[in-house]
Amino acid sequence: MNLLIKKTAAFSAAVLLAACAEGQIDADGTLVEVMSQAAPSDTATPRAAGTKSFRRASGERVDLEAGWVGVQVIGLGRCSSVASLGADLLDGVLATLVSSAHAHRAHHGEAPGGTVDVVQVADGVLRDFSVVAPAPGSYCSAELRLIRVASDEPPRASARVAPCYYPDSAGVPDPMSSATPHECWVQSVPHESANFSRDLDQPVTVTAESPLARLAVSVDYSIWFDGLDMVHLQAGDPVALELLQRQIMDSIRVSVTP
Repeated sequence: MNLLIKKTAAFSAAVLLAACAEGQIDADGTLVEVMSQAAPSDTATPRAAGTKSFRRASGERVDLEAGWVGVQVIGLGRCSSVASLGADLLDGVLATLVSSAHAHRAHHGEAPGGTVDVVQVADGVLRDFSVVAPAPGSYCSAELRLIRVASDEPPRASARVAPCYYPDSAGVPDPMSSATPHECWVQSVPHESANFSRDLDQPVTVTAESPLARLAVSVDYSIWFDGLDMVHLQAGDPVALELLQRQIMDSIRVSVTP
C-alpha cells in the first residue's frame, strides 16, 4: 500500500482542506506510523488469510468471505484535560494517507487504500496504513473516522462484508455444521460521516529526542454480527445496517506497538 505523505499546516481548518496535497512532513520531526491488522477476540487462535469461520455469541456459525472497513486516523488526543482535546487534535493532525483505490473483484482482490481487510490478510499481520505527525508530547487516544470503501458497485459504503450464515448450526460442532443450511450474500454498509475516539492501550510519547512511534489499528471482526437479525440484514433493513455499523466501530481498537 503506497503512502502519500502530506505537509502539516498551522493550527487552522486549512490542515483538513489541504489533506490531499503532496509534500513533506514538518512537525518538529515527530512521526507516528499507524499500521492495520485483522484481530479477532483476544482468546481466539490467529487465523490465516482467506475465509474466516467463527461463531456468533449465540452460537451460530458465520463464514466471512470478505470484510473490508474504511478507516481514517485523523489525529491523536493528548493525555490532558477534555477542554484541550480539540485544539490538540487540530494541532497534531495529518490526515490519513489514502492510496489509489482498487475495485472489488468477486469479493476478493487487493483492498482499497485506507481499508482494513480482515479476510485476505492473516490475523495479527501488521500492514502499512497511515501516518500522523503530532507535536511533541504524550497522547492517550486516537481520533478516527469511517471513510468510503472504493468500489465499482453502489451504494457508497464504509464497509463491505460477504457473510455465509448457518442459522441451524448452534450447538453443532465443526465440521458437521458445514452440512447445515446456510445463506451467503454481499452486504454494503452505507457510508455516513462518523467520527469516534478510541483510547490507546497505553500512552505514547513522541519527542525531538525520540521522534518515532507506531500504533496498530485492529479490527475484531468476530463480534460484527452478534445480536443482529441476519434475515433483516440480508434484506438491507436500515436498523440492522445501523447496528452492523455500530458494532464495526465498536470492534476497532488502537494499541501501541514496539
